[in-house]
Amino acid sequence: MSKVILGMSPEGTAILGDSDAQDIHTYYCPMSHATGPHAPTNAQANADITKAEIEAKLTGEISTHTHAAGPAGGPWTSTVYLSTLNFSTSTSALAMPGVSFAVSTGVRYRFDFGIVFATGISTTGIKLSALFPAASTFAATAKIPIAGDGPGGELQGWITTSGDTVIGTAIQAASTKYFAKIEGVIIPSADGTLQPTYGSEIAGSAVSTFAGSYGILTMY
Repeated sequence: MSKVILGMSPEGTAILGDSDAQDIHTYYCPMSHATGPHAPTNAQANADITKAEIEAKLTGEISTHTHAAGPAGGPWTSTVYLSTLNFSTSTSALAMPGVSFAVSTGVRYRFDFGIVFATGISTTGIKLSALFPAASTFAATAKIPIAGDGPGGELQGWITTSGDTVIGTAIQAASTKYFAKIEGVIIPSADGTLQPTYGSEIAGSAVSTFAGSYGILTMY
């Protein structure tokens, strides 16, 4: 009697048997394998997986946003971007849409805000600040271009309280993009929002912030 291939073993080798169909169950039964149990009896059904469980496992950038692991998952970094041009002639503090972070009490964070800006005239600078909830520790430095290349080309100031401002007194050239920065650390004592703000040094004189400005928040 000739031999035929009755199926494949789990290791990938062919299982041979006599051509008599009664021999099939002696060697291998593909249908019995296909319909038999494969998952543990306590396995979670796909339909029962929650959105929160999925979010907890996702990290990295997806399309236009990021997923950051929670504090229980260890250190993480989240990034946000400014995608539109913003314009103001006010000395009041203005937020940049989308450039902010929710922060939680008792968690250690390091932050870095990069602001691409320009002013309408060279004798007007940009005003920078940060708003944040109550914190047991907060310290930040702002760095603002105010002149041409060289030791006097950058103004540095310190943000020590929410809304504390650092004010640039000029820029090298009007209507030219420059890069300013706010960086520091925070350990909130209350949940809240951390966000940079900007304004004009002089009321009625235009200042703009541009797409490409960003925020980076790192839990450590």
